[in-house]
Amino acid sequence: MRLRAFLLAAAMLLPVSCDAMAGCSLAGTAEDVAQALMSPVPAAAVQTGSFGLKRDPVSGLVMVSTEVRWRVLPGSSVRAALSGTVLSVRETQTGYLIVLDHRDGLRSVYRGLGTGQVRAGTCVEQDAELGRANGREIAFSLMRNGQYLDPMSLISESSHQVRLRKLAE
Repeated sequence: MRLRAFLLAAAMLLPVSCDAMAGCSLAGTAEDVAQALMSPVPAAAVQTGSFGLKRDPVSGLVMVSTEVRWRVLPGSSVRAALSGTVLSVRETQTGYLIVLDHRDGLRSVYRGLGTGQVRAGTCVEQDAELGRANGREIAFSLMRNGQYLDPMSLISESSHQVRLRKLAE
C-alpha cells in the first residue's frame, strides 16, 4: 500500500500521506463510479462549459475541453463527487485547485475555489465540503489512468446537476 501511494504521488508530483491512503473508503470499479458520482456544485449552479471538442469562435481552431465548468454564487459549497484521499491543495491564479484520488487510477480535480478546507493526505467522504467558491467559475475534471472522462456522462441520474443539464438540452 505504501508503494502504491508513493507511485501515485510521484505520478502527479504532489504530496500524499501513505497512512491516509490505507484508511479511506474509496470508489471501486468503473460501474461503482458511474452509479455513485455526484455533482460537486449546488443545484443553483449554471453550467457554462462542457467536456469535449469545441470550435474557437475567433480563431476557428478546434480545441479540447477536459473539464466541465459552472458559474456559482460566491461562497457556494464545492463538494467531493466521490470519497477519496486529498492528493493536493494548491493556490493558483484562479483560486484553489484540489486533486482527489479515488483508487484504481481514478482522480477528480476541482479548480476555482476561493477557500480550500481540506489538507493533502486526508480522507474525505462523498459530499464532504472541499471549499467555497470564489465567485468565478468552478471547474471539475475526472481522469482514469491519465485519460480524461466526461464527468456529466457519469454523474448519477439522481444528481441535481443532471436535471439542470437536461433542462438546457
